[in-house]
Amino acid sequence: WNKMSTPPNQTPLNWLQQFTDKAHIKQLLYVHTAKIYHEAGHYTDEARCLALAGKYDQAAEIYLTNNQPDKGINCLINCQAYEKALKETQKWIQSLNENDVSGHVKSRLYLSCCLIKLNKDENQAKNVYLEAREIIAAEEYRQGCLAGNIWESLAIYGNYISRDDLIRIGYEKALAHYENCNKSEWQRTIKTYIETISFDRILVYELKNQLESRFSKEEDGSSIPQTITNSIGMTFVLIPAGVFMMGSPEDEPERLDREVLHEVTLTQPYYMQTTQVTQGQWETVMGNNPSYFKDGGHNCPVEQVSWEDAQEFIKQLNTLEGTEKYRLPGEAEWEYACRAGTSGPFYFGKCLSTDQA
Repeated sequence: WNKMSTPPNQTPLNWLQQFTDKAHIKQLLYVHTAKIYHEAGHYTDEARCLALAGKYDQAAEIYLTNNQPDKGINCLINCQAYEKALKETQKWIQSLNENDVSGHVKSRLYLSCCLIKLNKDENQAKNVYLEAREIIAAEEYRQGCLAGNIWESLAIYGNYISRDDLIRIGYEKALAHYENCNKSEWQRTIKTYIETISFDRILVYELKNQLESRFSKEEDGSSIPQTITNSIGMTFVLIPAGVFMMGSPEDEPERLDREVLHEVTLTQPYYMQTTQVTQGQWETVMGNNPSYFKDGGHNCPVEQVSWEDAQEFIKQLNTLEGTEKYRLPGEAEWEYACRAGTSGPFYFGKCLSTDQA
């Protein structure tokens, strides 16, 4: 490392981020780069490298010492030091300038998170979160628009109090703001979307595809359709190629032995229907409706069908549309699409409650 020189007009950190995809090597290099920044007196960059290396506790101390409570508290939350994060947040709120809208919003979001994580007062946590939402609403009314990172923060911390409606609003507003962002900002933002959102997989891909479509058009003047609706009203969303961990960790409750955790690479994008095949779609293709539960109408999922029945449906659908493109997804394709970047045991998060059941 000491013999390496960075290219002109690049900081060590910018150069490092494109140096390797190996996480463990990257971590070591981030730590070493942090030392270089420390020796040069660039403490904010030192803290940023430590945070990227997962050394959140060390990064938090540097940020807080250098009067950057926003980043410091965020690091404390990332390393689950909620008691200290709560105290620092309360101190930050007391010191905030009246006109620091971003500070007032984020401090309340952090406070809400800490209260939930420490099992203190759920009602207070929700009220504090809604205070942040009211500040955002008032400021947007006054200014006409707000920075995307503020809306993004609202969406991220909405997960802690299960406000799916405000999570959706936050992401949609952030998405609108990032419409003119560069590609690196888009990649960072969409990664956050996918890691955070847990209640609507289709929304994840719709948001991702909206941004992806813009950049693909800029690069080659054309783009793959992000959604497709066929002749009988079946809508499909494009699932991008990617890498994910398939299976489940050994400590996951009720894990099956065959669910060995392993890395899978999907090299080609593919389309997945946004809903299960409906009774109406089945009847259009097959001329019958074998479902037992018919009272809900044609938009309910078809049931009482076997794998062989599904293969016959696909065969008939391909014949109807004069193509061979329809098939069932493979196991890896299905899990990759369902996970949408998450790693929990359920598509909606880590826990199964009566609300989801």
